[in-house]
Amino acid sequence: MTLLKGRLRILRRTEGERSIETGRALCTIGGVHQCRQGKLEDALVKPDEAHSIMKENVGLDHPEMGDILQAMGSCYHGTGRLDEALSAFEKALQIKCKAHATY
Repeated sequence: MTLLKGRLRILRRTEGERSIETGRALCTIGGVHQCRQGKLEDALVKPDEAHSIMKENVGLDHPEMGDILQAMGSCYHGTGRLDEALSAFEKALQIKCKAHATY
């Protein structure tokens, strides 16, 4: 986790606070919080921020948004926010299906 946080600090300095790479790193950190440390409320903060950053940079229909929404859905599910989890999973599925249909 320390390495990921260090990477995030570097990315924020070199790529900017709202860069695609920063968004990706935030999503990864959120996943680590959830999967390895069981800090579900903390885990949700990072994908939420990643979602905002990626939306600005690549738009809502980009395939990476599906990954971020899936991570958010997992966090929502883990905290008992089932309606929000279902919504995030459905949006992720729509994005991923659309992305794969174009290949």
